[in-house]
Amino acid sequence: MSSEFQTAMAAANTAIITKMGQAVTYTPDGGDDQAIDGVFTDAAGQYNNGERGETEIKTATLLINSSDVATVGVDDVATVGGVRYRVEHYSDAAGMWLLELVAETVNSKHHSQLRDRQGS
Repeated sequence: MSSEFQTAMAAANTAIITKMGQAVTYTPDGGDDQAIDGVFTDAAGQYNNGERGETEIKTATLLINSSDVATVGVDDVATVGGVRYRVEHYSDAAGMWLLELVAETVNSKHHSQLRDRQGS
């Protein structure tokens, strides 16, 4: 049986997602895609040059209702705006999951060298 607090938090969580959320496809590691809504932060990006080429690493956070996704795990995938993010860390936040996400995109050395020559 839910306490008055749990009921109030569930209503608040739903209101937050409704007001600020956007479409997310959540895929548990080895599981099926789930279409849900969540509050996504703008991703911060950093570039590294390595043997394979230039790697862009984006980090972000995602807040989702635990009623939409009962369990989350490291290496689950959240796709937002066409970008696939891997869950790196998560915590329970009063009926919601707070997910820390990472996405890596590798541009081959050839692609990076062409871009450098073109001045982009």
